[in-house]
Amino acid sequence: MSPGSLNDFAELVVPELVERGLYSAEPKSGTLRSRLRADGSDLLADSSYGAGFRQGVEV
Repeated sequence: MSPGSLNDFAELVVPELVERGLYSAEPKSGTLRSRLRADGSDLLADSSYGAGFRQGVEV
């Protein structure tokens, strides 16, 4: 049996992934950047181009 819609996928596949430990059903905290960065910082790296445009933030 293959899922026919996104709802079918969510109802059939996601619980199996949670059971196997491959997906977390709990929401994650923090910003997207902090979840993607290895160091957990939610600011751009000081060496990045965009960091030069910070206003009102001491680095």
